[in-house]
Amino acid sequence: MVAQLERALSARVRGEQAIGMLAERQRLRPRRPFDLLRNVARSGGRRVIEIAETAADSTSNPLLTLAGELARKQPAARKRGLSPRHTRAVSERIARPAP
Repeated sequence: MVAQLERALSARVRGEQAIGMLAERQRLRPRRPFDLLRNVARSGGRRVIEIAETAADSTSNPLLTLAGELARKQPAARKRGLSPRHTRAVSERIARPAP
């Protein structure tokens, strides 16, 4: 009975570590990291604690990578070129007759 309680407490600690790590890395509110862990576990047919342990271990071991669903989404690349304000200024210059 005591061993079972110790395992449960250890699993809880690892889960909380993973939630904290995800919240910090991705700047999420406290409930969202758990939802992410649960969704990844369900979609892969795994237990939440397995995903949480992998996520928590990735903080101390750079060789471990997070599941794609847990990794922070990279923002889309910005188009390079003139801003709308500069585009308008250039077109106004072109439209003006030469003196």
